[in-house]
Amino acid sequence: MAAGLKECNLPAYDNREDCLMDDDDNDDAWEETEQEPVTPAMCLFCGENFGSPATVFIHCVEAHSFDMRTVSTQTNLDCFGYIKFVNYVRGKVK
Repeated sequence: MAAGLKECNLPAYDNREDCLMDDDDNDDAWEETEQEPVTPAMCLFCGENFGSPATVFIHCVEAHSFDMRTVSTQTNLDCFGYIKFVNYVRGKVK
């Protein structure tokens, strides 16, 4: 773990929809009519572009020995903390 980072616990989501739907109290009223397009994503370390965030996470484990899911489950970051962490890593890698 990087120096200065506090260990905490953030739930890991399998996909973006799980994160967005986590606090929805009325699931029966929600009817999804179209599948949302997957957003392309860029590696935090080498800048390579991928078709989805899931593909980037796999790449980071295989190419850079960095598992974002492990980091997110060992830290107690809220959504803003998660974004700050990603931006911090991007800033240090440049």
